Amino acid sequence: MSTQSGLGAGAGRDHAAGPAGHGWATGGPAGIDRYVRQLIDRIVQAVRAGDDPRIRDLLAKFATVADTTALLHLRRRLYENVPTPGSHH
Repeated sequence: MSTQSGLGAGAGRDHAAGPAGHGWATGGPAGIDRYVRQLIDRIVQAVRAGDDPRIRDLLAKFATVADTTALLHLRRRLYENVPTPGSHH
């Protein structure tokens, strides 16, 4: 897989993925683009609702703009407030 200098593997020409050669954006959620944070919020909502078609659509959009920091933030968000097995009955 090849990348341009200063762009991570998942970053397009218009989406810098962080410092050149690192492939990740610096900072926490504040370092994540507003559009990407909104996509993460929508993905989490769709997952909680069990809306598979919406999840697929949102993940396709997310894949075009996400970097490692965004992926890790999505993972954290998905694991927040997850009910333990048997607690929802």
